Amino acid sequence: MSETVREALNVVDDTMSFSSRDWGASADLAILWAVFCGWDDEDNPTESAYPELAERFGWAAEDVAKFRQFHAAIQSARSETPANPSDSLRARLTAFARDCTLNGDMTPAAERMLRQILEES
Repeated sequence: MSETVREALNVVDDTMSFSSRDWGASADLAILWAVFCGWDDEDNPTESAYPELAERFGWAAEDVAKFRQFHAAIQSARSETPANPSDSLRARLTAFARDCTLNGDMTPAAERMLRQILEES
């Protein structure tokens, strides 16, 4: 897999994870979260939001299985060792800064400064 695709997946994951959006509010958003972030509790495999969401949105067991399969594929692609690990960190910090700026937690000037530091490193 190309470094660009891996970086893109990391940016999507970080953008979604740091977003204040309620990803379970509608079926389309919940599917996006299922594929990119997953609704299972990674720390406790017996805990999952899938049963509640399946009931709310009318997902069949096959739908949930497919979402889990897609998520596993995304996680596998993201966990492949990049050629330069610092590129992955740089992309994640850039996405974090962008989201902070969009949410008003960071000024645009601070975001530019962080990007400049990341580009120099």
